[in-house]
Amino acid sequence: MRIRPSAKLTVIALTALLGLVPVIWLIFSYDPNPAFAEAIQSADKIVIRNGGFDCCGNDVDGQDTLLELTDPKFIAQFNNNIVFQRRTTLVHRSQCGCCGYPGIDWYAGGERIVLTGMQHGSAVRWAGFSTDEHLTEESSAWLNRFLRLRGVPDQQAVPIRVKLDSRVGLGSYQ
Repeated sequence: MRIRPSAKLTVIALTALLGLVPVIWLIFSYDPNPAFAEAIQSADKIVIRNGGFDCCGNDVDGQDTLLELTDPKFIAQFNNNIVFQRRTTLVHRSQCGCCGYPGIDWYAGGERIVLTGMQHGSAVRWAGFSTDEHLTEESSAWLNRFLRLRGVPDQQAVPIRVKLDSRVGLGSYQ
């Protein structure tokens, strides 16, 4: 059986195109890990808050502390396990409107250097990102397990506010 020259050229062209896919991906993708790692590298304390990102009028400084890490070994372990997915820059990823939970903040010398909110257990919102950045599956699983094992509730504890309705004497939840 003889292969036509045009078929050979097609195979060569497809092979060349497939070889370019990884190069194109690298050109049009973004790795959030270096910027985030640089921002948190000097941290000497990590605080997990009962809140989220600094939005919606949150008073992040008034939120309860759920967990505080000050041991350099634990801080290094925590930081090394925060790993984000590389993403394409060709498509803008939207983010949800919630502030997230829990809030995770890094401090150096008593000053907050990075304020974040965890988004739905799988992403992080930070002012240094243009959008919520998604954690790798391994990182998300590690972080959720880490928080759960240290008693951080899966959901934010929010006081229920009851609005009394004087006409019928019943309350309605807000």
